[in-house]
Amino acid sequence: MPYLFLILLSFISIASHSKTTHEVSFSLIDLDSQKIFDQKEQNASMVLASVSKLYSLPFSLEKLGPQYQFETKLFIKGKIKNGILNGDLYLVGGADPYLTSAHLMSLAQALLNKNIFKINGQFYFNQSYIPLIKNLDNIGLEDQPDNPSLSALNVEFNRFNVNTKNNLTIPNLEHIKIEESKKKLVDLNYTYEKSKFLEERWKKLKKTNKSWESLPAKNSGLFTAHYLKYLAEIMGVNLPQPKELQDLSSKGLKLLSRHKSLPLIELSTLAMEYSNNLMAELPYLVARKESSQNLNEWLKKRFPKIKWKKTHLKNGSGLSYSNKTSSSELSLFLKNNFKTMYNDRSFMSLLSTVGHSGWLKNRLKTPNFAFHVWAKTGSLHYVDNIAGYLFTKSGKRLAFNILIQNADNLEILKNNRLSKRAKNLRKSSKKWSFKAKQIQNQLMQKWINTI
Repeated sequence: MPYLFLILLSFISIASHSKTTHEVSFSLIDLDSQKIFDQKEQNASMVLASVSKLYSLPFSLEKLGPQYQFETKLFIKGKIKNGILNGDLYLVGGADPYLTSAHLMSLAQALLNKNIFKINGQFYFNQSYIPLIKNLDNIGLEDQPDNPSLSALNVEFNRFNVNTKNNLTIPNLEHIKIEESKKKLVDLNYTYEKSKFLEERWKKLKKTNKSWESLPAKNSGLFTAHYLKYLAEIMGVNLPQPKELQDLSSKGLKLLSRHKSLPLIELSTLAMEYSNNLMAELPYLVARKESSQNLNEWLKKRFPKIKWKKTHLKNGSGLSYSNKTSSSELSLFLKNNFKTMYNDRSFMSLLSTVGHSGWLKNRLKTPNFAFHVWAKTGSLHYVDNIAGYLFTKSGKRLAFNILIQNADNLEILKNNRLSKRAKNLRKSSKKWSFKAKQIQNQLMQKWINTI
């Protein structure tokens, strides 16, 4: 133990001006009492990253219910004659965060099954149930695929692939245009060019050794509609160019087909295990809309004994520098939720397990420590967190979190993200994150063995 403690001190005690500084905050609370076993800088304001999902998913589950399902619907209006729909087609979104190409193909096949091969009218898409958000947050680089647009219509997490040799996309959607550019920007491979028309234009800034690059769709509803058009045409069903319809009247509409998502409790499990941003953000937006209450308000009302002085949540996914909390408040929240059940599923069982599953599969992967920690991780450049439940060798049940950041580097990345200095920081962040995880692992091992 003394040797591990010395290693820990060596990481934490790096000079504050260094790029490798690790500002560490943690709290360890007994689940059966209010006893605090260990803590450090427990009241500091810390960036949460994807650990935010520990707050947002319980909010969504409570407001919408664990069996809530998101629906994507396909309507027709008019009459079918000789394989032609003399009328209009409507694709209407219900904010499904896990709509896939297979689900869209099933909707497209509903046209074929009704002997509709052509639309003699308009193809409308409606994404107004959740208004279009162009990206989750103004964080990082604009071409990063995990920060796409989102709305009531989404498919394949609103990402697409680009062939770097011919600049064509998979799927080959006609509204997405990739063009070469002589312009160069630090650390950007592609930059988005705004367009007046129903299309997306990207400029390719530099060559890469990769065969494919992933990019985020900037209009999720348009992206989903064109995806459906593409799949329908593969089967020989020709659809008009999609047009957005903001105000949808149900008068005269006939339901052709619908897709219901997995129940929210299953989506929440996937969101926790794979830290998927859309699977956390879209349920949160729907829950906020349906309940007329945001996450910050809910926390204060639902858990009034926690002071909530340092907790502020801008979104549900955690892809933001603005989502912050304190180690103390987070541990108390976890303590209060330990016995929470969603029908027959416990809150704790949604989390990943060290040595076994999710992002914790390869952490503490030994017979002595596996399954002793159930937790959610969260990381951004110079943010690395873990929070959840820990079970000691002596039988103690504890709520814990270890939050680590470098505030100086975060400021540079936030305010000068396209600078050379920011580019260099992003390159060196993996080494920083590796040390942060070592700090967390050593603390967890110490607590499991000694408390």
